[in-house]
Amino acid sequence: MTARRVLLVLGKEVREALRDRRTLFVTLVLPMLLYPALMIGLGTVTARQVGKLREATQRVAFAGPVPAALRERLRARRSGVDRARPAGTSGIHARGQ
Repeated sequence: MTARRVLLVLGKEVREALRDRRTLFVTLVLPMLLYPALMIGLGTVTARQVGKLREATQRVAFAGPVPAALRERLRARRSGVDRARPAGTSGIHARGQ
């Protein structure tokens, strides 16, 4: 095909697309409405989930000796460090972040 024929077909297709209101709506208007709504909605959902995770109590169990620096850091954060006494083993059990 020559460039002239390609341009003629392109012009015809563009004219037909501009006449069709549904095509204009789907290609121009709908994305302008949906993309901002999706970004705001996803941002809100993400912020809510992060808030829930920050408020949740995390439980961590350590097997064996726990370094003193880690133990003190957990206590300084008021993480609720407790000694766990499962059957036959001993360790430190920490709650919180």
